[in-house]
Amino acid sequence: MNSKENIKTNSSWFWAGFVTVLLALATPFVIMGLASKAFNVNDLTSLGGLGDFFGGSTIGLLSIASIFFIIHTITIQSKELSLQREELSLTREEMERTRKEYEVTNETMKLQKFETTFFNMMLLLENIVSDISIQTRGGKNIEGRKAFVTFYDYFAFMTGTGSSSAKENLRVYLEFYKEYRADLGHYFSHLESILKFIDNSNIENKGIYIDILKSQLSTYEIVHLFYFGNSEFAGEFGNLSREYGLLKNLDTSLLIENL
Repeated sequence: MNSKENIKTNSSWFWAGFVTVLLALATPFVIMGLASKAFNVNDLTSLGGLGDFFGGSTIGLLSIASIFFIIHTITIQSKELSLQREELSLTREEMERTRKEYEVTNETMKLQKFETTFFNMMLLLENIVSDISIQTRGGKNIEGRKAFVTFYDYFAFMTGTGSSSAKENLRVYLEFYKEYRADLGHYFSHLESILKFIDNSNIENKGIYIDILKSQLSTYEIVHLFYFGNSEFAGEFGNLSREYGLLKNLDTSLLIENL
């Protein structure tokens, strides 16, 4: 039943009560007319009988009329309660939509904040790599990612190029790292910061950002990551690099012990 039908029903109960009241008022006079009898009110004693007559002929209809009015009131209140429930339901739905929109907006803002920080860190990594500079034995300055090739050559030279075991090569890498820590320390430290930042975040699809990081690493950088990650200087970097597959594209043919 729609709202108009409810309103019509409510009005019907009201009009039923109103008509019943009119009938109650008219009934004594109709009875008097049908009985063709007039009441003499000159005598006070006749007033009691007159009162009883009017009361007896109207009280029943007036009681019925009061029931109709009560039903009319109840139906109105019921309709109001129904409308309040509908409004409350709509309010809940609106609040739920608002909550979901807030959550989506909040997640979007957190992702934007994460990505802004992440790409700033990636930019800083690129700047760190660009600032790396090493001089060859011939006196030529090698800068940027090409410097990692020269670092590799120096490390290979220190190990005797494959003449030692993997364990011994790690020991030699410690000596190599100590010598070139001023050039490589900041690089490894910042890589660890990026991995920690991704690992500690609550974002989904962390692999996307790990892949972006891995795409920026050259072949010779990954070789250095392998030796550094297995050294005593690595700290959390070693575990994180293995957890996120940072060495997945390691060219094992470049490992000193495999030369």
